[in-house]
Amino acid sequence: MTGTQLQLPMPLPRAPGLNLTGLVMSLMADGAWWTPYQLQRAIEALYGEWHSDASITARIRDGRKQAYGGHVIEKRMRVGTKSYEYRMGY
Repeated sequence: MTGTQLQLPMPLPRAPGLNLTGLVMSLMADGAWWTPYQLQRAIEALYGEWHSDASITARIRDGRKQAYGGHVIEKRMRVGTKSYEYRMGY
């Protein structure tokens, strides 16, 4: 499932202690390619929270740090655009 497919009637409450990095990593755990915009839309649909593309991209970088799980995050340029998309590798 990608961020563009999420359609929920009302926002869900955020789990206690789950920060924005945790939200981004939990969405990316599906192994699909995500743009910051798709992550932004998914978080807004799920939790009713809006975060900037820059903030989400920073949280993707945080996900690579050992303090946040040391995830392998792949990055590639989207075909026909100048934007990037990311996915969590295993």
